[in-house]
Amino acid sequence: MGVVYDKPPIKDAEDPAVTKINDFVSRLTRSALPGAKWKRRAIEWNKMDSKMFIGLFNEVRDKMDKGDERFSLTASLIKDSGRNNLSVSENALREWFMLAMIAYPETQRRAQAELDAIVGRTRIPTFADRDHLPYIGAMIKEILRWHPGSICIANVWHLNRDPDIYGPDAHHFNPSRHLDEKGAPIPGIPDTKEENHVTYGFGRRLCVGRHVANQSLFIDIALMLWALNIENPIDANGKPAPIDVDGFIDDGLVMRPAPFEVKLSPRFLEAPMIIDHEKELKEWR
Repeated sequence: MGVVYDKPPIKDAEDPAVTKINDFVSRLTRSALPGAKWKRRAIEWNKMDSKMFIGLFNEVRDKMDKGDERFSLTASLIKDSGRNNLSVSENALREWFMLAMIAYPETQRRAQAELDAIVGRTRIPTFADRDHLPYIGAMIKEILRWHPGSICIANVWHLNRDPDIYGPDAHHFNPSRHLDEKGAPIPGIPDTKEENHVTYGFGRRLCVGRHVANQSLFIDIALMLWALNIENPIDANGKPAPIDVDGFIDDGLVMRPAPFEVKLSPRFLEAPMIIDHEKELKEWR
């Protein structure tokens, strides 16, 4: 909401701004399920949702008319009306990331080693570190390739798991497939720019919001791996919890993993203190 509409930080999950958007996304994703009876409600939904989004858009425009212009995607759209406002749902991708860290712990260790070498343990990762963290970048591409989470006319699932392109281990989570022997990013497959997967589409249908999504995933994943160990919990008998990397819940447009258990712990003693300090600095600013 802050990036798109210049809204202040939302501190309560029950904030009306959150619940209205979540309700819209839920109805949108369910309407894509085969056999969904969305047509009966489409006109009503259109009126209700258009009122909400147009209202948010007009709030930004009114501020700009009064000279109170601050950065937001909407402000940029008002200046350049040739662009389209597309939003990206990323929650499901973060869940697939957590599952991958449990199922493929060796990828977590390599990413954390890269973070320790480039960022260290006295500060948190920032966007300025992105070009120096190629394995984290490869991890984002692999999450998007491994479980794209969308129902599309094009068979995105099959295209992203084509062994002729990604090798015989295409069904596994392996960020290294996006790097060369020196650890540098390899060129993307044709018609995907630098993405190397088709989750954002391809050619003229390539998602214009992919850069916002990639940046958001980068900072989330980098921060989580820098601060946390993400592990499979052990039960009272010393056995790890079962892992189902193929199970999923189909919400329509968005697919998320079946519920799973996860153990989170600080990677090092100072991590919680540094995170708290950064949070206080952001609130002060």
